[in-house]
Amino acid sequence: MKIPTITTARLILRPFTIEDVDPLHHILGEEDVLRYFPNPNPPSRERVQKMIAAQLAHWQEHGFGWWAVELCSRHGLIGWSGLQFLSETKEVEVAYLEPIRKVQQLER
Repeated sequence: MKIPTITTARLILRPFTIEDVDPLHHILGEEDVLRYFPNPNPPSRERVQKMIAAQLAHWQEHGFGWWAVELCSRHGLIGWSGLQFLSETKEVEVAYLEPIRKVQQLER
């Protein structure tokens, strides 16, 4: 399945790529970004690489998943947004991670 890219007036939602590993690793390592996640400890770079690969596989299996999110005004990963199938409960979760400090820094 080809993952669609969606462009709005302010955002670009695009497929994750291997080039997103380092920027996502950096974002997930920022203070308080994972505060409300089940595991608030920042993942290793290798774990981030596996997360991205898992999301690409999720798209292939379910036809939906997370997009990498960028600002139109300044390219560069700011987070993710999309849907995640939860196999334990057979539910679909709306998932997003766009640290507000990151967005504010990039909009300046």
